Amino acid sequence: MMTDLSCVEELHAVTPTEMLEPDAVRRHLRLLLAKEDSPRPSGYLATVQTQGMVASWRKRMAEWMLHTGKAFELSADTVECAIHFMDVYLAALSVDKIVLQLVSMVAMYVASKMHEPRPILMEEMELLCQHKYPRSEIILMEKQLLHVLQWRLNPATPVAFLRDLLTFESVPSIQVHLEEAAMELLEECAIDYEYQVFPSSVVAAAALEVVCATQFGCASPLAAYALDTLGVDADAFKDCVARMMTLYAPADVEPELASLAYEAKDDSVVADDCKPRSASPTSIDSPGRVEKKRRRDDDDDKEASPRKKQRATA
Repeated sequence: MMTDLSCVEELHAVTPTEMLEPDAVRRHLRLLLAKEDSPRPSGYLATVQTQGMVASWRKRMAEWMLHTGKAFELSADTVECAIHFMDVYLAALSVDKIVLQLVSMVAMYVASKMHEPRPILMEEMELLCQHKYPRSEIILMEKQLLHVLQWRLNPATPVAFLRDLLTFESVPSIQVHLEEAAMELLEECAIDYEYQVFPSSVVAAAALEVVCATQFGCASPLAAYALDTLGVDADAFKDCVARMMTLYAPADVEPELASLAYEAKDDSVVADDCKPRSASPTSIDSPGRVEKKRRRDDDDDKEASPRKKQRATA
């Protein structure tokens, strides 16, 4: 029986961006919305977890996954998928602290195989857990996780919705600013168990609305497009915005952004303003509390990633 699910791909140069037609983006958004027929895993702390798990356990694991994702230079999409995989498992099976740590680690492992050109290796997994879990136990958990997931490895995440919606922003500097601020908000939401009650489309639209309201002093035309054209749940959207406003501390707007007029667009303008999107999600950093920087291959970084350290000692 085949147990090694590792992904082998050759790295090659790709164009930094690709043009997507507005109709193609709309079709992809509707495909993501169709995946939301199955709600996000929520409520499992009260209904499934019987071994003492509380929200703080999940919070610590989600924070660890975000930190590990940055250390391994994984995309925000990969980490969000990994957190989703963990939640699906927790909505199906009760765990203690030891099993929870293994589940979260294996979720990162599986997500990297699906969404990264260079996934986490088994050797890196063993180093990551400091050999506390034998390889056989990691493989067994991987099989169990895939069974629970029913091999649904490409969920509709808030990050996926956000990327598609941002392709309709016509001003590059605003697009970049919206992405960085909204991605930071989505990180906070991924950590907080309470946001599991909201569909991914709602979380993405709400993040755009909160950023626009706090940084530009207006409603988000992209969020309006999601509500009016895509049919995102308006009531859930209002509740999610209200909750996000309690945790969001707006950063100072850069002078050049403050001078830009951010006017609401009607649907016809949104349809024609599709901007280039990244050819690969891994080319976009996930803004967070740490200093943001682009992926690079030079070895003169202040602190080498675990992979660079491993190569250096090889």
